[in-house]
Amino acid sequence: MALGVALFGGSYYLYNNFINPPKIVHVTDNNYHREFSDDGSGSVSMVMLQGKITPWETTKDDQLGISFKTPVLQRKVEMYQFFLEGDKPMMGWKDTYIKSFKDKNGREFKNPAFPKGLSNKTFNQDFTINNGNLPIISNFLTKGLGYDKYKDKFVYINLPEAATPKGFEYKKNHYLKPAEGKSKIGSVRIYYKALNYNKLPEVTLIGQQTKGAVKWHSLDSRFYEGIKDLEEIKKTYTTDAPHAALGVACFGAFFVLLGLFKADV
Repeated sequence: MALGVALFGGSYYLYNNFINPPKIVHVTDNNYHREFSDDGSGSVSMVMLQGKITPWETTKDDQLGISFKTPVLQRKVEMYQFFLEGDKPMMGWKDTYIKSFKDKNGREFKNPAFPKGLSNKTFNQDFTINNGNLPIISNFLTKGLGYDKYKDKFVYINLPEAATPKGFEYKKNHYLKPAEGKSKIGSVRIYYKALNYNKLPEVTLIGQQTKGAVKWHSLDSRFYEGIKDLEEIKKTYTTDAPHAALGVACFGAFFVLLGLFKADV
């Protein structure tokens, strides 16, 4: 029942957006303006920025001491392992552990343990638009951009030799820990890929400016590729809200009725 009531509250919010869409100010210079901040009165709480994504600061992996000026930095950790391709045993670099297996002839293939404390990880940093001085909280990218769509915009970076982890060899664009013996099985490599923001299209985003930065507001924020017209964007608040409100209200009614039914039982 509590969930149903909460959903009803959400449906009211969405319908209210249809009646009173949020006020949006187009900040043409992409800089911080105190008068556009959300001061709690609701006078101005949403700003629109347009242009190219640019880094606010360097993005860091504190664990290994790697930093790079990009909004998104990806650490990749791979081990050279046995794996099956169809029913054929193969060898290659894999970023997840492959458990022991047998081929169709009953031969067993076993990989050593995956290195502890090391795994793939994505590091995000706040960003700006057109090098403005108004930072945008990094989750705008995770919610609005979608990294899979831009996976071809990530590039390998050269690594600092001084940061080579203990037991690894420096190989310029990766660190390598070779396996003992002649076999490569069990070798580990670490490399990084950075989002090449210069290759991204211009974007239009709408977010809530508060405490000196722009953050994602779950219902009112927008993120688009390309330069969009503000008046066209405003229509999305009054077009989508009634349908969304009806859907949420129906879910709310379902959970309220379910709660009442269970209470009777």
